[in-house]
Amino acid sequence: MSLVEDYLHSFWELELEEEPHRPYTGKSASDLLLKDPKTDEWKPQADYVGNSVTRDLLRLCDEWDLEADVHRDPGGPYHASGCIIEVACEDGCLTVEVTVSQDEENQMEGYQTTRIQGKLAYDRFVKGLLDLR
Repeated sequence: MSLVEDYLHSFWELELEEEPHRPYTGKSASDLLLKDPKTDEWKPQADYVGNSVTRDLLRLCDEWDLEADVHRDPGGPYHASGCIIEVACEDGCLTVEVTVSQDEENQMEGYQTTRIQGKLAYDRFVKGLLDLR
């Protein structure tokens, strides 16, 4: 299974609209990723479940055959399900954490955190995104 499939499978309970994908023509690195000054990590400008930047970051990891750890929490009747995908790259890693739960009205909710650690990893991912066609 590809990392993108692992990622999409982690929130299959949610009904999400398909959003347009690349190319990122005319975009700059800061249009796609923001640096968190507290942690020195970068994350997508809009980090929500199913966003195209996260999908494309994982797609790049698959294309580059990077080593990945995928941790699944299948959830249960009283807690959320989730998935953590960690991919080592250059001097850091890409980490995607997804949590799916139900609110008080039994509606499904999804939360996500995508982070890139390491300056060389960031540079490689930005170049990869901007080169996607």
